[in-house]
Amino acid sequence: MKLLQRGDDGSYSLTQNLSSDNIAPYAILSRTWGQDEVVFADLAKAANHWQRKAGYSKIKFCAEQAGRHDLRHFWVDTCCIDKSDSIELQTAINSMFRWYQNAKRCYVYLADDMAFRNSRWFTRGWTLQELIAPTSVDFYSKEGVWLGDKQSLNHLIRDVTGIPARALYGTPLSNFTIMEREAWVHNRQTKFEEDIAYSLLGLFDVHMPLVYGEGREKAQRQLREEVQKAVKGARTNDFSVTFSLSNVPETQHFVARESEIAEIRKALSSDGSRRVVVLHGLGGIGKTQLAVAYIKRYRDEYSAIFWFNIKDEAQILQQHPDTSRLSVLNLQQNQEELVEAVKACSNRRTIVSRFYYQPQAEIVDKMLLEAENMNLRALRGYEKAWGPDHISTLDTSWGSDYISTLDTAEDMYLRSLRGYEKAWGPDYISTLATVNNLGNLYKDQGKLQEAEDMYFRAIQGYEKTIGAQNMKRYQPAITTMWGLGALLWEQGKAVESRIYYQRAYDNLEAILGPLHRDVRSLQNVLRELNETTAGESKR
Repeated sequence: MKLLQRGDDGSYSLTQNLSSDNIAPYAILSRTWGQDEVVFADLAKAANHWQRKAGYSKIKFCAEQAGRHDLRHFWVDTCCIDKSDSIELQTAINSMFRWYQNAKRCYVYLADDMAFRNSRWFTRGWTLQELIAPTSVDFYSKEGVWLGDKQSLNHLIRDVTGIPARALYGTPLSNFTIMEREAWVHNRQTKFEEDIAYSLLGLFDVHMPLVYGEGREKAQRQLREEVQKAVKGARTNDFSVTFSLSNVPETQHFVARESEIAEIRKALSSDGSRRVVVLHGLGGIGKTQLAVAYIKRYRDEYSAIFWFNIKDEAQILQQHPDTSRLSVLNLQQNQEELVEAVKACSNRRTIVSRFYYQPQAEIVDKMLLEAENMNLRALRGYEKAWGPDHISTLDTSWGSDYISTLDTAEDMYLRSLRGYEKAWGPDYISTLATVNNLGNLYKDQGKLQEAEDMYFRAIQGYEKTIGAQNMKRYQPAITTMWGLGALLWEQGKAVESRIYYQRAYDNLEAILGPLHRDVRSLQNVLRELNETTAGESKR
C-alpha cells in the first residue's frame, strides 16, 4: 500500500510500498471518478502540471481534512495505485476492503450538485464497500460542508441503498446471508462489467484473480464459487432451498398492475428487520396471483421463499416440516415441536412473506405476539453478553418494535437515552436521535408538552453539535423541525408552528428539490398555515 503525504510547504510525496505492520495512521477518500483525475503517473511530473487538473481539488480536500484530524498520511485510489502494473492492481483490488476498513477516517466527497439521496455516489459499484468497510465515514459537499456521518444519516442511507441500518453500524457481515449482500449491489453500475463481481470481494472476505474481458456472468460465477469454498458448506441451507410454486394455485395469463408490484417491493425492502406485509381485499380479486407475480420477478433477491396455506391450523402444521428444512431441523420431531423450531428460525434474517385470508387473522396475530416475546428475549441476551450500555443494546430500533405498546416503548427509549448520555454525553448524535424519538412517542401518547420539550432539546443539541449552518443539510434535524411544527400547530400555536415548518421546508427543498413529495407536502401545509394566520390577523 502506498500513501500520500503533504509536507508543511504544501508539497506532496508518495511513500514506497508499505507492509501491513508498517503503515502509519491514515485517512482515505471515497468519491466518483471524473474526466480529469490525477493518476499515479502524474505524481512523477512537476506539481504545476497535475495540480491544474480538475481532480486535484479532491486530493487537496482529502489532505486538508486529514490535517484537521491530525493525520499526516492519506490514500486516494486514482493516484496511489500503479494501474500499469497488473500485479499491483490485482493486489490493490483484493486488499481494498481491508484498506478502507483500517482507515482512521473515510471522507466521502460528493462532487455533484444533486440532492444527497440522488447523488451519483450511491449508484456506483465500488462505493458500496467504501460505505460498509470503514468505521468512520463522513459525507461532505464539494464545497467542503459536512453533511453528516453514516451513523447519523443511517436512515436516509438505508432508504437510498436498501442496506440494513445494522450493516452501517458495523454488525459482522457474516450475520447477513450471501443473497442479502449480493442484493446490495443490484442497482449499482461500474465502468467495467466484471467489477460488479470484483467490488464484492471484501464483503465476502474472499480473494480471486481478476480477468477483465471474461464478462459479468463469468466473474459472478467465479465469485460464487470462491464464496462456496470459503464457507466450506457452513450454512449453505440459507441459500440452497429450491424455489417452487408447485403447491400454489396459479391463473394463466394473469397480468399484474405494475404499481401494485412496485408497492409490494417497496414494503418488503429490507432494512435488517422482520417485515410483515398483508395483501387484503375481497376473495377472488387477485391477491394470490399478485403475490405469485411478485415472487416470480424478485425471487433471486431472497434467501428462500415459502408459501403458507393457513386457512386453518391443520394446514399450518402440515406445512411446517417443509419450512423446517431451512434450518436443518430434525424432521422426525412431532408437528408441535417443528412449529416451535420454525418460529425460532423465523427470528433470523430470512424474509418470509405471509399472505392470508381475513378470518384467520387471529392466528397470525398470535404468531406476531410470540415473535415480540422472542425479541424481548434477544434484548435480554444482548444485555447479558455485552452489558446495558453497549451500542447494540442501546439501539433504539428495539423501542420501535413495541410502538403498539406505548408504555413499553417509552421504557425502551428512556433506557436507551440514559445509556447514550452515560456513554457519549447529552449532545452526541445518537443521543439526540433518541431524544427526537421520545418526542415522537410522547406525541403519540398525547403528552404534548413533554413532546415539545424533547423536540426543542433535540434541535438545540443539533445546533450545538454540528452548527446551525450544517443543520440546513442534516436531514434528521430537519425532520425534528417538521415534527415540532406539526406539534405546535396541533396545540393551536399557528405562528410558532409556521416558523419551524418554514425552516424545514427551506432546508428540505435545498436537499431534495422542489418536486419531491415531502417538499410539496410541506408547501401545502405552509399554504394552509398562511391562510390561517392571515385570517386571524384580520379578526
